[in-house]
Amino acid sequence: MVGKSGMLEPKSGNIIIIIIIIIILTRKSLVSAIVFGGRLIALGKKDGGVRPITVSYTLRRLAAKCANNHVIEKRSKALQPQQLGVGVAGGAEAAVHAVRRLVSNLPKDNVVVKLDFSNAFNCIRQ
Repeated sequence: MVGKSGMLEPKSGNIIIIIIIIIILTRKSLVSAIVFGGRLIALGKKDGGVRPITVSYTLRRLAAKCANNHVIEKRSKALQPQQLGVGVAGGAEAAVHAVRRLVSNLPKDNVVVKLDFSNAFNCIRQ
């Protein structure tokens, strides 16, 4: 709805329509360059270096959050009990407690192996 100031009031119906339009338009390559792009800002570090920070398109982030929430609601139940990290309140804590219980009752000849993968994106010099 248009308010007294002539601006669009933040009603949930308006936001949903804007999000749907963004999701549909991002399939077009010209629009996707704008929506998925961002403003690059160089912040100075204490040691004299530069820290690049990207501020992305706010409405795209809102649209992605809404789309993810929709998918999480639909798929998290189908993925349980194999995964506990997405869409499960307290899922990570439940996994930690289950592993602790498993380790405390483990026979002598058995072991538990935990693999920890690093974030490859942050390990590569760009």
